[in-house]
Amino acid sequence: RYHDAVAHFTSAIQLFPAGAPKTLYSNRAAALTLAARELAKADEKRVALLSSAVDDADRVIAMDATWYKGHSRRGNALHVMGRLAEARTSYEEALRLDPTNSMVMSSLKDVEEGEASAAANAAASAAAKAAAAAKAAAAAKAAAAANVAAAAMAAEDARTLQSGRAP
Repeated sequence: RYHDAVAHFTSAIQLFPAGAPKTLYSNRAAALTLAARELAKADEKRVALLSSAVDDADRVIAMDATWYKGHSRRGNALHVMGRLAEARTSYEEALRLDPTNSMVMSSLKDVEEGEASAAANAAASAAAKAAAAAKAAAAAKAAAAANVAAAAMAAEDARTLQSGRAP
């Protein structure tokens, strides 16, 4: 259904050769973002839809940088793309322009939680890699000690054999 909305907004935009109103681009950006959310993450069409949503939002911002919706629409598309830092910046600008907008506040909170989760995952991954490296180093040290012990035993056996005694 969102794909139909995209098509209808595109048709409406084409009716204005001298320039469509910002609301049509803003609404198409929203429809593009929602259509992309319905697709699989690995889908190339999803990336194209989100890129188009960012383009439309950027057009809205160029038309009226003081209208919060352009920044909010940009933030929404970037958020779905996983570009959290850029999404946060767009949401913060939208809130600067419309400080009481609860939807933008909620979206910003989601992005901040996503950033915190990503940071925690990165820290956990780094800790796991460090633990694996320490475990590998300990195993290498133990193997080296075993090799030294085996070499010492072999040397002792060789001395014993050279002296004519039985090992």
